[in-house]
Amino acid sequence: MSVINQMLQNLDKQPKQTADADYPILEVEKKLTSKFKPLDISIIFLLISIAAILGWYFYFNQATKVPMEAKHAEQNPAIIPVESKVQEPVSEAKKPTNIVQAVVKAKADTSAESTTQAPKLTPPSTLVEPKLTPSQTKSEPNKPSKKVNNTANSQPKQKSTAPAKAKVSIAATTKTPEEIAQNKFNQAKEALSKGLFVKSEQLLKQALNLKPDFHQARITWMSIRYGEQNYPSALSILQQGIQAYPEHLDYPFLAARILTEIEQPDAAWQLIANRTPEISMHSDFYQFKALLAQQTENWQPALTTWQELLGLNPNQSNWLLGAAIAADQIDKTQDAIHYYQLALSHSGLSQASLEFAQQRLLEIQP
Repeated sequence: MSVINQMLQNLDKQPKQTADADYPILEVEKKLTSKFKPLDISIIFLLISIAAILGWYFYFNQATKVPMEAKHAEQNPAIIPVESKVQEPVSEAKKPTNIVQAVVKAKADTSAESTTQAPKLTPPSTLVEPKLTPSQTKSEPNKPSKKVNNTANSQPKQKSTAPAKAKVSIAATTKTPEEIAQNKFNQAKEALSKGLFVKSEQLLKQALNLKPDFHQARITWMSIRYGEQNYPSALSILQQGIQAYPEHLDYPFLAARILTEIEQPDAAWQLIANRTPEISMHSDFYQFKALLAQQTENWQPALTTWQELLGLNPNQSNWLLGAAIAADQIDKTQDAIHYYQLALSHSGLSQASLEFAQQRLLEIQP
């Protein structure tokens, strides 16, 4: 660098040409002097020196960095040191286009520093990757740390196997006979709604085979035969229910109504004469029984049945008229007069029943 300073001092000592020179300067001399100026040589030499210093700094930094990383790896085995690659400068230093500005800048630098010391250069911060100490890595949890699990090396690698195919097993669901019978019954009703009477009847039989006390299925089966006006078959189905389940009231009640419809009231009366269910739950059965007793001229049971019904509702005009007729037929005149009067005092009688009660009351009154 002392050579460069000496050359710059020689340039300063050169005599400046005045504007009022006596002799003209030839153009050839101007070209030669401008082409071989010592200033150009000094700038080139300066750039070469800077490049040499930078290269030496990079080499020294790389040489000292490797032992330090090896020592740090021994102290921290969980962290694998990764050599940081020196990033090359993105763009090269631009050469000064203005020679005068370069010379002025070089003079200012050389005047501030000593002639015997080389200029100190600070490398750019982007060339060296800073290392983090263990305390710094703990205080910065958000930054990704270059850690490798030690168990990856200690444990043997397991071979990746394809996932086993899932086996689909269909287990047979066990249903009770009652549940199966209910399903058969539902299917029978659906078939019946579509007019498939034969299929519906088959399903009902299957339901009864599974559950013999399935009363609703048996009555539905009977209604199919009744709708076909196959009365003997309908009565046969009901008779099976009466024999198997004599306490079930619907079987004799329905059979008695069918027998009454086909003009067999005596047979109907024999089925229900001794049936005495809870009257509050079966008032319709007792009303049918009282009418059937009158039809078969069983007047005393008829009067008893009407009186039982009047215990539920004493203001029912039709029941009062029935009791009056039954009492009148067995010569219970006072009871008949009483029931006729009560029947006439309540509304609800038809015109024919009203005229009959009035006429009969005039006849039996003293």
